[in-house]
Amino acid sequence: MRVIKYKNFVSAFSKCLIIIAVFLCVGAVGYWLWNRDTFLPQWIVWEHGTFQDASGQYEITLTGKTVRVSYKDTMIWTTEKDVKVQKALAADIDRNGQDELILLCWRKGHYGDVKPIWVEEDEQDWVQHIFVYEFLQEDVQAKWMSSYIGKDILDITARAAETSGRLLCLTDRSGEESVWTWDSWGFVRVDID
Repeated sequence: MRVIKYKNFVSAFSKCLIIIAVFLCVGAVGYWLWNRDTFLPQWIVWEHGTFQDASGQYEITLTGKTVRVSYKDTMIWTTEKDVKVQKALAADIDRNGQDELILLCWRKGHYGDVKPIWVEEDEQDWVQHIFVYEFLQEDVQAKWMSSYIGKDILDITARAAETSGRLLCLTDRSGEESVWTWDSWGFVRVDID
């Protein structure tokens, strides 16, 4: 009788281990897919290409959802691994006479490392952002990192403003375009007829 109970225990324990192993495998595969940006929206058009800023000193390459910047033929900067770039452009968005690097990109969470004081924990969903960087000789530095945009943006472009500099144009999934201007710390929507 004790032998039968022991065999039943071993059988039950083995089944339990198999169930745990299956859950761990499913969890590991899910985590791997999540980190490989598998769950990003399917409507995104991932652009690629190489272009230069207006000065011709910086070459910007967007491939595989990653941006690399070269200065005088030496790579000086690349986007972080956890940022997936949908589109990149160079434009003098702050009207200082020099182009900035503007990225339409995705990363997990609404805020990044710096959250508003009322937010205890950021979400872990992929969220669309606009990042602006400055070219500083042999460096690229963050100038402005938006929180969650709140709309699904298909495309960003820059167009000449009546004054010097450029306006940032956002086109959402419905085809609606909004126009934005730089206002010392961030973008402000502009009504244009």
